[in-house]
Amino acid sequence: MRRLAVLAACLLTLGCAACDSPGGAAGGSTRLEPGLGAQPIESIAPDAENRVEPTLLTALPGLAPVPQDPERSDGIASVVCGNKPGAEAYTSWYGMRREWQGGGTTVRQFAGVFAAPTAAQAIAQVSGVLGCGSYEDREGKFTAVHKVPTPSADLAYCETVNGKSVMCTALLAREDILVRIETGAADEATASKALSDVVPKAAEALTKAW
Repeated sequence: MRRLAVLAACLLTLGCAACDSPGGAAGGSTRLEPGLGAQPIESIAPDAENRVEPTLLTALPGLAPVPQDPERSDGIASVVCGNKPGAEAYTSWYGMRREWQGGGTTVRQFAGVFAAPTAAQAIAQVSGVLGCGSYEDREGKFTAVHKVPTPSADLAYCETVNGKSVMCTALLAREDILVRIETGAADEATASKALSDVVPKAAEALTKAW
């Protein structure tokens, strides 16, 4: 996942994640060594890759697309609270991402294959680390980490980025596909509204990917 942060007018784009790794065979990804969070290839369904791109949104009203380089990038479900690839936090296969910006808001979408563990289990792992309250990583200091109710999301939370902006994240799962939506803005009201607006669209696309 480059990590999302907010941009626009006076906001700063942070790159998404420490959790994403570009490149790889079959248009996919650079895999981690066993024991460092790599899903065994034998756990991935032959048609799994074909379900990733159909889950990605193609347009969002009022926002302009931002080209992604690379477009294909793998990572764990979320790096919130310092979460890292490991025995319980596995990286995706065939991950892809999109980004849109406009009006002081940034929206990012990621989709990837999680088969062992499943997408739902990957989200449960993230939920288990959310109690940190605050943390720091190479991209800055993240505070006021807290869950937020978001219809159609399996898990959603917001956090303050370097005391200047807010990033909200929603995670959705269906079988072996996990979708992450991140929204960034100057304040939580704007970021959470953007999340609530986009997540139902992402949920619909996820449903139609089969």
